[in-house]
Amino acid sequence: MVSLGSHVKMLKFESRLFQVQQACGPTEFPENEEKLFELQAFQKFILKLRLLGGLAKEAIFCNLRVPDEFQKSKEEISVVVLTGKGIFCLDLRNWKGKISLQDSYWLLQMPESTELIKNTSIKQVADPVQKIKTKTLNLWNHLMKNGVCLRQSAFFPRVVFVNPICELDPEVPQINEVIAPCNVESFICSFKEGYTSWITNILTPHWLSGHLSFRHITDLTRALGKVGTWDILDLHGGQRLIGDYHGCLHIALNREEADELEFSHRRNLTVGYLWALVGYSPQL
Repeated sequence: MVSLGSHVKMLKFESRLFQVQQACGPTEFPENEEKLFELQAFQKFILKLRLLGGLAKEAIFCNLRVPDEFQKSKEEISVVVLTGKGIFCLDLRNWKGKISLQDSYWLLQMPESTELIKNTSIKQVADPVQKIKTKTLNLWNHLMKNGVCLRQSAFFPRVVFVNPICELDPEVPQINEVIAPCNVESFICSFKEGYTSWITNILTPHWLSGHLSFRHITDLTRALGKVGTWDILDLHGGQRLIGDYHGCLHIALNREEADELEFSHRRNLTVGYLWALVGYSPQL
């Protein structure tokens, strides 16, 4: 007859064996198709900024988390572009379907079809133009509090629709802050400065040309580089977790000195079984 103590020990041993199997062959997570398209659209947009817009890597800041006026929460700006003309705060939208205005909200109509039924989903979303305006104002306030004094008119909020198959109501592209899919490339190309313009900006004082001075650009580059972004955890199974892990004790480190932290352990199934036999579980 098997005693209760022996049964418990056997269960613990089986649990350790299962942990070894999981550690040596991590579960693979299929990529969410919608998230994948969104990521590809974002990467493509950044690449166009470099190739068509002629922007340096140091002039593009991605996924900045800007604190609100009360310093209690943070909201993300997709892309911040720093140029001599000013600071462009861009929220990218990879929406598909028909987009229209309704009072203080926007309506997003998306076709959802199956083999048997054709349906249209209608979703009410907060006004993205008002949101990017608020986040741009918060960024300006944040920079002012950190010693970068700049006129508010040098900040340009924009909502960029990067999905070519989205359909905007005629009144939507008329909003100054909206960049329609058909205008994305021309908008990106507007960042590129010709040789004549470049020489003119160097020789003309910034208080005459309206362009940002070299000192302003230097201060802004330094300050924007200190604005936080999301923490990204890439799991071995292919899944990516994005969040704020600042309060996690296991990864408490100086964020200004470390950009990347890698966790690893030996993935040998035979060795793992031997360690499980003597009572050990897989460790990082």
